[in-house]
Amino acid sequence: MTESRWTPALDDRLSPRLAMAEPGVAHRPALATADVVWTFAQLHTQAEALALRLDLDALPVAARVAFAAPNTPQTLALLWALLDRGLCAVPLHPRWTDAERTARLAHVTPHLTLDPGLNVAGRDLQAPDSPWDAAALIFTSGTSGRPKAAVLTRRNLQAAAHASALHLGTTDDDAWLLAMPLAHVGGLSIVTRMLAGRRKVALLPRFDVTAVLQQVTTGRVTLLSVVPAMLHDLLAADTGNLLSRLRILLVGGDRCPPRLLAEAWARGWPALPSYGLTETCAQVATARPQDPSGGAFALPGVELAVLDDAGLPVAAGVTGEVAVRGASLCSGYWGQRESHVDAQGFFRTGDLGLQDGTGRLLVAGRRSDRLISGGENVDPAEVEAVLRACPGVADAVVVGVPDERWGEVVAALLVAVPGTPLDFPTVAVQAADRLAVHARPRKWAQALALPRNSGGKVDRAAVRRQFE
Repeated sequence: MTESRWTPALDDRLSPRLAMAEPGVAHRPALATADVVWTFAQLHTQAEALALRLDLDALPVAARVAFAAPNTPQTLALLWALLDRGLCAVPLHPRWTDAERTARLAHVTPHLTLDPGLNVAGRDLQAPDSPWDAAALIFTSGTSGRPKAAVLTRRNLQAAAHASALHLGTTDDDAWLLAMPLAHVGGLSIVTRMLAGRRKVALLPRFDVTAVLQQVTTGRVTLLSVVPAMLHDLLAADTGNLLSRLRILLVGGDRCPPRLLAEAWARGWPALPSYGLTETCAQVATARPQDPSGGAFALPGVELAVLDDAGLPVAAGVTGEVAVRGASLCSGYWGQRESHVDAQGFFRTGDLGLQDGTGRLLVAGRRSDRLISGGENVDPAEVEAVLRACPGVADAVVVGVPDERWGEVVAALLVAVPGTPLDFPTVAVQAADRLAVHARPRKWAQALALPRNSGGKVDRAAVRRQFE
């Protein structure tokens, strides 16, 4: 075994070993589940044992380590071990199908691949180097049907954690309930925020309203992140109004129906609408705790702009494309040579919005075809490719249609092979083998041909109107 060549900077807030050196931190709670509470020292011990078993110190700086990322203490210990060694985490969503997982692994060519038991499943020390400061590759949705992974650096993650703390404030008893997938930037960012702040993560295996309410009842958590579908379920289940005890209830991942927010505020819940992206380490604009209904404002260190098609700023109150720049913006996409920012350093999000005269951001919708169902990104091109591969399907288009609980659900319009009747249940079963649950169509329709606009492109707006 060789000595790790990476040493954290003295001001690195994502190094567990530096956290351990601070007075009073070692015996502070770092992780809590229904069954176990680990201090910073105990979580660090678990991380070091895992690093020894996997021989992580033999890996080159920023080596990519791919692993299934269920919400377990072992996954958190692995993330700590990787952060402590300057290695690059590649968390894989446990709900991905084998085909989805295989495509993503082929795209990023990890140096080390772990099986679900966190045992070595593959080692390739000849894999291409990562950028030296890469801390995580997080997959996001593209429009090409190919996997796309944002390269998040330690600087990005630390800047995002610092901006969140400044905007939301901190208290000595802060504990953030993590019920979101660790393969999402929203879940990963809870870990990095709490490590940087030397505070506790309360971990749930998955989102479950009963378990969430139990954690709030016992007073073990003060902050909670949810997507609108989760907020919908909590409003229905929380008959005792327990969530009014929280300090912060962050609502992001998708546009939240105003009715849900209004009900939460009426019940005294500290619900803060938030806007963020994988590419920016989660939130970049969030409502202020002292004025939850006053709209979302840019976090400290984040610059927001609303641009026209030429890339020029529009006037206040005029809708354009939301653009972001700042220290939390990713360094690019894995394997992509072209720049992800414009000449001024702005990342164009593909989302439509406007800013009023006070700087408040209002997101109006998405310019791109990407849709979000239950907080999960869905790439229409990827779903369409799966559907076209099903027997009897000549062509397909998928769109998102509004849904009260999930925000959007996937709807598919299919064109049959001439002379072949379409069997929707069979197509649905075959597609389910290659698509995660959130990406599977919930609504189906058939047409003789896909509607197209004057330019010959599929008219997704017409398809969406048909389903609505």
